Amino acid sequence: MLAPLLTLTYVQNRGAAFGILPGSQVLFLAVSFLLLAGIGILHRTLFSPKLRPADAGAVLMAAGTLGNLFDRIRLGYVVDFLELPYWPVFNLADTALVVGTGFILLGVIRAERAGRTQDGRRGQS
Repeated sequence: MLAPLLTLTYVQNRGAAFGILPGSQVLFLAVSFLLLAGIGILHRTLFSPKLRPADAGAVLMAAGTLGNLFDRIRLGYVVDFLELPYWPVFNLADTALVVGTGFILLGVIRAERAGRTQDGRRGQS
């Protein structure tokens, strides 16, 4: 129904994004655990009610990381299955990571703008 815009294609991705660094599973597992720890630490120390998009982004990034991590632990590779024209095959976890990053950036930009006074200088708070 969505073809040719979106097709389902089964790919065993043994690398990182776009298949780079194939065979580096230990590195990917370590990075995943570090990313999850970093998200947890940042969420507890930096995020505030003013950063609601960043909170949503952190949840999406954690979910995407966990999704790919479960595949790597269970299967030894990540299952990618969504294919768009002229774009490498990816999965929903990858989408969550990208959208989550965007939300975090949006939250940081909003907080930065809210911290500026009318004349463009940073506020005292």
